Amino acid sequence: MGFIHLYFGNGKGKTTAAIGQCIRALGYDKKIIFAQFLKGSQSGEINYLSDKDNIIILRNSEDLGFTNTMNTHDIRSITDFHNTTLKEISHILDTKQIDILVLDEILDAYNENLLDKDFLKKIINTKPDNLEIILTGRTPDKYFIEISSYITEMKKIKHPYDNKILARKGIEY
Repeated sequence: MGFIHLYFGNGKGKTTAAIGQCIRALGYDKKIIFAQFLKGSQSGEINYLSDKDNIIILRNSEDLGFTNTMNTHDIRSITDFHNTTLKEISHILDTKQIDILVLDEILDAYNENLLDKDFLKKIINTKPDNLEIILTGRTPDKYFIEISSYITEMKKIKHPYDNKILARKGIEY
């Protein structure tokens, strides 16, 4: 039986935890879809996973930055991309045996109305019984709390960014 995992909060480690679960599953030849929402920049974890068997990576090829800096065109573009990604996920789940579906930063895309919420819920609510789903992001909607079996909050206590130290290659990205 597959469960829903929720990693949320304002602390570092949500994507890292999801990636760790993927690496563990790949060690047992599990099949994975790793879909990133709102992210398009280079990252070490994507570089590492991209040449592994049994994992399908879906993510934006372009980095549009943070939502508060996006213009109307960028918002429309990323929303279209997210909806296309959801359709691709649905098609893959209908045609292939997948063990784990990671929806990285899905909570933020959901909260910012940057995807079709009803279609996302349909994917989750009609998931195959054995499929594990991992959801990440800052603030979960009540719906995500209710459907999740595992819930972990990542709480920031202190971070170098507080002292204007930007993300470092191999550590934060």
